[in-house]
Amino acid sequence: MIFLCTKRLDYVTDFKEYRESVDTRLTKFFLKLNIKLLFVSMQNSKKELNYILKYLKPKGIVISGGNDLNRFKKRDLLEKRLIEYGIKNKLPIIGICRGMQIIASSFGAKLKKLSNHVRTKHIVKEEKKSKKRKDKFIVNSFHKYGLCKTPPNFIALYKAEDNSIEAIKHNRLPILGIMWHPERFKIFRMKDIKIIKSII
Repeated sequence: MIFLCTKRLDYVTDFKEYRESVDTRLTKFFLKLNIKLLFVSMQNSKKELNYILKYLKPKGIVISGGNDLNRFKKRDLLEKRLIEYGIKNKLPIIGICRGMQIIASSFGAKLKKLSNHVRTKHIVKEEKKSKKRKDKFIVNSFHKYGLCKTPPNFIALYKAEDNSIEAIKHNRLPILGIMWHPERFKIFRMKDIKIIKSII
């Protein structure tokens, strides 16, 4: 399966130029799910993006991490277009860190600045009310902003100890967001693979 995937944008001061990039481990992680990532550029025109969508017919969309929302308008615009396309065509949409933030924002949620969530690890706990024994595990954390209330038609799957939401899933559509980076663990975890497979 081919999923379209977005990239982060950085300004490299040594060369005085902007560069699009993605952690190479992200590609390896999704290969564990039999998904090949095709990276799309923020430099693609609307016409070029439409061509890609029409002829490649991706089976899903991954919104990668990196960058705060509203820092680069081109990235925000590209990802919002891909989210709209995914919703219209009922494709799986997976948001990682910033990816979850822009999914939530696209559905009307507000982000909040958080403390102690950058370059750290913490426990997340499952939110299912039906289970007597809730699942909990450690995740990595690299974000300044987070979600304290789910957008309409979403449920919170996991929360951190400060009650910020660490994973969301749409009630009807195959849309998932997680705030941690599954690709950054030395050994890819079956737990993360299972969570993502729940919408594929």
